[in-house]
Amino acid sequence: MKKLGCYSDGYNLFPGLHVIERYFLEKESPLAVSHLTLQELTQLLTHPSPDCHYVRCSVNYSHQLINSLSIQPENVSFLGIFDCLIYEGDRWLPRLSYFTYLRALFVKKFKFHKINNAVALICKANELPALISFVVGLGHQQILIFNESGTLDDFSHIIKHSIGMDLKIFKYSDLTQVNINTNLMINTIDLESHTTLLGDLAYFNFMVQGGVVIDLFSSTPVNPFLFEAEKADLSTMNRREVVSYFDYGTLLKLGLISSFEKEKYFQLYSEIATID
Repeated sequence: MKKLGCYSDGYNLFPGLHVIERYFLEKESPLAVSHLTLQELTQLLTHPSPDCHYVRCSVNYSHQLINSLSIQPENVSFLGIFDCLIYEGDRWLPRLSYFTYLRALFVKKFKFHKINNAVALICKANELPALISFVVGLGHQQILIFNESGTLDDFSHIIKHSIGMDLKIFKYSDLTQVNINTNLMINTIDLESHTTLLGDLAYFNFMVQGGVVIDLFSSTPVNPFLFEAEKADLSTMNRREVVSYFDYGTLLKLGLISSFEKEKYFQLYSEIATID
């Protein structure tokens, strides 16, 4: 592999390649990483002999490109998103492994998680199908969705990812009135720009004892949302943990790192101020 590429259009659930790039610089074996513009990415995908064989993509871009890709793995076709493109056999193929690593880390960290209570999802609409699929895969059957409007524009699209599930949709402003026992909450939005919502969430009024709170947005070490969750005796998982696990697994699969480097690689994520 000659180099890795990354296209980002602002905040992205799927991380960039900044930490990977820094790791290889520090071990004095630089790995070529291209931070692509949309135009550069478009040119790369039509080039007969691209010099970049792996490209990390944003959720938004994967939504835009998905219909133009003739070959799609089952999970990509079903969920309508992918986290990367890999050049194999003279064609670009989409892959979605982020949620596989998220699930593996979740099961490893929360071995005794109970699935008899509801799940609360606070996320963007284009991330919702994949997150629903993730929590359904854990065994949950009741899902609470929170957004600004309290509605879903494409509800029929969501339904196919949640057949047999009990879905309820709430406005952010209704959050403190919810009294449904919940033991898993997942957030993917910028709560620091939604101060009222952050304040309401800090009560964790419908979370049961022993519940889990996951924040997949904040990339900095200090996280007020998870700090409040821990004060409420809830278990937590942050974006930094998930990204490090995802990136390490990706590098292993690409053959760019060995298992002997695991401890050194994960140490880097605890040292840097921001991972994106």
